Amino acid sequence: MGTGSSSAGSPAMGRILQTAESEKDVHADKALAEHRFTHILLTVRDSGPGLDPKGLDRLFNAFYTTKPKGMGMGLAISHSIIEAHGGQLWAKVNTPRGAVFHFVLPIHEKRMS
Repeated sequence: MGTGSSSAGSPAMGRILQTAESEKDVHADKALAEHRFTHILLTVRDSGPGLDPKGLDRLFNAFYTTKPKGMGMGLAISHSIIEAHGGQLWAKVNTPRGAVFHFVLPIHEKRMS
């Protein structure tokens, strides 16, 4: 995924550990210890005014905004930070209203020297 783009599908990035609906569904530390997951996927969805499907290709561009007093920097900065850490960020329309944002980050094993 390049800068300023979005993807309608999920990334093909090896095995992914998805977030759960509740804490009892997944104990991330135990899952990571037992399995060799390479990435973690986080999803945030809301039921607000939503996204214009025609604007998804510009959503992460700097200075793109649909808000009257928006600067258009929040999603651009988020996108840059996630990509700088080897991840991907994309958005979809949440039917019947709202937005869904997904991001994937690699899981790196911490090693003590």
